[in-house]
Amino acid sequence: MQFRRQPAPVPIQAKALGLIGGTQLVGSASMLKPGMARACVNYEANFNGGFSRVGGIERFSGKPRPSDALYQTLVPATTFTGVVVGNTINGATSGATALVIAVESGYLVVTKVTGAFGVSEVIRVGSTPIGTNTATTPPITSSQDNHFYALAAAAYRVDIAAVPGSGPIRGIATLGSRVFAWRDNVGAT
Repeated sequence: MQFRRQPAPVPIQAKALGLIGGTQLVGSASMLKPGMARACVNYEANFNGGFSRVGGIERFSGKPRPSDALYQTLVPATTFTGVVVGNTINGATSGATALVIAVESGYLVVTKVTGAFGVSEVIRVGSTPIGTNTATTPPITSSQDNHFYALAAAAYRVDIAAVPGSGPIRGIATLGSRVFAWRDNVGAT
């Protein structure tokens, strides 16, 4: 029986190299200068040199952005009854309104709040009273906080509509703080 001797492995030599040169998309890859990238995913060339992570991307239609969504809690004097997720509630005296995104034990979680609910104000669904608001704040854990922010963002996300018309987006432009987008008309004429 004959054994073949394996060659000794070549030791790997690591060298730190700062990615400070930006991206080079044209020309030969063999001609890249140290610190330049040929391609990258989820990173982009930074204006000051180097690279930075691409921020999150979210749909936009001129409505409030889901990432800017906020939530609020309402604690009842005794209990809130007859309310479910998706109900729009209103204050009997203030006229404030909100969308219910969670019904927790001892409090409601709402978003899209317009106005301010008053202390000791009767809260209603339509014209039906569901309870009386207090000024107390329930204890919320960090995981609940993250969950409620996600629910609020989801509530804002459903408001985002497609640009009216048909076919692909033909262009997007900003004028001051306003954003405009356009497509072909429905008949594509």
